[in-house]
Amino acid sequence: MAAESERVEASTIVNLIKTCDEAEAIEKHILDHDSLVDRTLLPLYIVYGYLENGVGLTSGDIHRITRDLGSPVRQSHASTTLSTTAARYVIGDKVRQKGVAVRYKLSRRGHEYMKSVIAPAPTT
Repeated sequence: MAAESERVEASTIVNLIKTCDEAEAIEKHILDHDSLVDRTLLPLYIVYGYLENGVGLTSGDIHRITRDLGSPVRQSHASTTLSTTAARYVIGDKVRQKGVAVRYKLSRRGHEYMKSVIAPAPTT
C-alpha cells in the first residue's frame, strides 16, 4: 500500500513539472542539460514551490520522478549528489546511514539556486 501512495506522489510531482508555469524554462534549462545536481534538485524545487514543502523526498522518489520525466537520475547517483554536491541546498530529516532512507526537503538557499537556474539573469 505504501508503494502505491509513493507512486501517486511521484506522478503528481511529474504532472506539476510538466504543467506548471515554469514548464518550458524547466525543460530548456534543466531537463535538456546534463547537470546531475539540477536534475536531482528539480523534484524538491517543485515540492517547495507548489506543495508548500510539505513532503520530503527520498533518492528513490527522485529516481522515479526523473525517470518518468525522461531525464533519469539513478537512485545511487541521487543519494550521492544529495549528500555531497547538493548538500548545501537540502535539509535531511535524519543523519544518513547505509540502508536507512532519508527524506530531503529543499532549503531556502536551494530554492534561490534553482530559481536562478530556471530563469537565468539576462547577459548584456
